[in-house]
Amino acid sequence: MPRCIKGKVLAAMSHGIPCILSPFAAEGIGLRKGHDCLIVKTPREWAEAISLLHKDSKQWQRLADNARIYMKEACSFERGLEEMRAAFEAIDTYGSVQ
Repeated sequence: MPRCIKGKVLAAMSHGIPCILSPFAAEGIGLRKGHDCLIVKTPREWAEAISLLHKDSKQWQRLADNARIYMKEACSFERGLEEMRAAFEAIDTYGSVQ
C-alpha cells in the first residue's frame, strides 16, 4: 500500500506523542482513528480531543503505545528493506550481478 509520508506526524508518533490529526494529515499513512491517533474535522472536535488527552492519562498512554507499535510495524528499517527488496524484485533487478 503506497503511503504519503508525513514526517512530523511520524516523528511525533515514534517518540510516543499522541497525535490529533486532520483527515488530510492522516491521509495515506494507514493510521486508525481512535487506535493510533485521533482524527478530527471541526474546531469543536479539536477542542474535545485536546481536552480528552489532557484529562485522560490512560487514553494518552494507549494512543502513545499503539503509535509506537504502528511505527515499528510500518516504518522500521527492516520494513524499509522489505519494501526496497519488493521494489527491486518488481523490476527484476533484485539479485542480479553486474
